[in-house]
Amino acid sequence: MARYAAKLLFDWHPDPATGNRVVRLTEERIVVFPARSPRASVERAKRLGKQAELRYDSGHRLRFVGILQLMELGFECAPGEVW
Repeated sequence: MARYAAKLLFDWHPDPATGNRVVRLTEERIVVFPARSPRASVERAKRLGKQAELRYDSGHRLRFVGILQLMELGFECAPGEVW
């Protein structure tokens, strides 16, 4: 099974530091996972992003925005390496 790396984009609403609802703090996250095909890798990356969303009683939430980049990690990539 092929390994894939996805760069996911999240944003905080409202900004946890300032409380601002217009200007938002964003976060990029790289995740590595196996998938059977390129199409399956897109679905898996979206599912991982949705599962990582957070919501607090205070009204703050970390929302999954989308996939910024997705690539297959080939034989040239060592097991513990991410590009």
